Amino acid sequence: MKPSVLFRMSAVLTVLGGMFCCPLGGQPTPGRASEHFLIDHNRVFVELEFVLADGTHRKALAFVDSGDPSFTFSASLFKELHVEKAADVHVLFGGMPLDVSDVLLAEADDDGSMFTGMWVEANLPSTVLKQYDVLLDYGTRTLTLASPGSMKHDGVRVPCKVDARTGLASIQADVGGRNYSFAIDNGSAYTWIDRAVTGKWVITHRQWERGTGAVGDANMNGSLPELTGTIMRLPEVDLQGLKIEQVGALGVGPGWDKKTPRFFDWYSQKTPGPVVGFLGGNVLRDFRLEIDYANRATYWSRERGLHRRELDQVGIIIRPALGGRYIVIGTATKKGRKTVEGVAADDRLIRIDDFAVTGATMGKVLSALHGRPGETRKLELERHGTKFIVNARVRSF
Repeated sequence: MKPSVLFRMSAVLTVLGGMFCCPLGGQPTPGRASEHFLIDHNRVFVELEFVLADGTHRKALAFVDSGDPSFTFSASLFKELHVEKAADVHVLFGGMPLDVSDVLLAEADDDGSMFTGMWVEANLPSTVLKQYDVLLDYGTRTLTLASPGSMKHDGVRVPCKVDARTGLASIQADVGGRNYSFAIDNGSAYTWIDRAVTGKWVITHRQWERGTGAVGDANMNGSLPELTGTIMRLPEVDLQGLKIEQVGALGVGPGWDKKTPRFFDWYSQKTPGPVVGFLGGNVLRDFRLEIDYANRATYWSRERGLHRRELDQVGIIIRPALGGRYIVIGTATKKGRKTVEGVAADDRLIRIDDFAVTGATMGKVLSALHGRPGETRKLELERHGTKFIVNARVRSF
């Protein structure tokens, strides 16, 4: 999502109704709140509550994104909050007022939902998250924000760096005997790495490469780098003592846009220092993850086992389009061969077996394309107004 209008909030958020809130399953606690979250396409969505100029409250589903510093709103919510008049914005999470002073606001490009298939009107960005102790418990699907230093931490401690301006955090990781910097980006559905790095790995570890093209959750939004990205599986990523095995990743190269042709040249502008990639939702959702921004530390507790089969998929790459539609942008290859025949770029995907994809979330569409290697998925597509059927096999990537 590329914001079109930027503003800076004009005043510190006033405290509404005191500094106490009621977290899930507990008594009122100062400076701490919890909310259950939805998860789709490895991404986290929670409810925020905005206070309008007339004092009424307005609830909105928000996308939790530790990889984006801008507080982004749908065009309709943006106008409803009167941000264009530089009014203060008052927002609560789990009943707790959030400190959103000095945070950049952004208006989305269009007036619809920020995500296909679900009505998402805002995000919860890294610039807000960095002001709290953050607990992302994927097992219980609970997000907790607490005053800095108030949370008792559990799990393996992994030091991190934090960009004081943007709130993005990065950690050091050993892959294949070398050390690299990675951002922690729960807003990204999958782990992406600069192909300048993955290209070297493929030369020395040919068995790590699984194909070309973003399949499954690596297919985040249908951007150009996803067509040529190298899908691979890293046997082990060592986060300074915390070893994570069988990590799926996409090596992305040039083609992001004309001004910043390499994706991670652009991405590193908002991290504490240059990074070669980010750890996305495919890794993070296996853990109970705590981020202590103030003390520059993360804490990891594993909640799920290894998922070696998440890349067993029909090898088409799609992008969401207007009206809840999904458009094919290309097909993945293995060993230079197409994994799906009869499908072309710009074909509209209508149905997967009995599942109608129009209006569905990206996560549900990709799940419908998942299966056991050798299984067949009946794809109904449309090209130039003519509908047709392609029987596509699930491949192991």
